[in-house]
Formats: sequence, C-alpha cells, structure tokens
Amino acid sequence: MNVTSVLSDDRRCLTVSIEGSFDNTLMDEFRATYSEYIYSDMSYIVDFRLVEKIDSSGLGILLSMRTLLGSGADIYIVHCNHYIKSILEQFRFENKFNIHNLF
Repeated sequence: MNVTSVLSDDRRCLTVSIEGSFDNTLMDEFRATYSEYIYSDMSYIVDFRLVEKIDSSGLGILLSMRTLLGSGADIYIVHCNHYIKSILEQFRFENKFNIHNLF
C-alpha cells in the first residue's frame, strides 16, 4: 500500500503518508484515506517524506483534495524534498496549502 493514514488521538488531525511516486495510480487510494474524515474542525497533514517524485496528476490530486475539503480547511504538506518543493512553488501551491518542514 502506497498511501497510509493515521488519525490523531483527539480525532482532529489526519496524517496521510505517501510512498513512491505521487501520480494518478494513487488517486482513489489517496481520496479514500481522507474522504470519511471531512469535519469542520479537522486538520490534514500530507506527508511527502517518502515521495520520490510528483507529476501533474499528483498536483491535480492535491487540488481535488483542496476542492473537496473547502478553502477553509487546514491542509499541511510536509517533508518535501527539494525537487517536489520546487514543483509546488512553480505552481504556487503555497497559496492553497500550508507547506512546512521542507528538507
């Protein structure tokens, strides 16, 4: 499984971790991890620690998440490598997501 999720003990934060390439092959699996946790006071963390690359469909998956959760949802993208960080910056994802803990 390339996508896993962990719900915090207080049930207010969902961390979704991806491994390998973030592309269209993960679309359904990625959406399934968070779609049952759509609450108004929920925060979401997308952990890219083990992501090697992302393509345009991966960017589209993130945008779909933003659309489904709404503009008010706190979505954090964390642990990006320099390659992924540059792609996210190129497409101005910092305007739609909170991007932290880059290495």
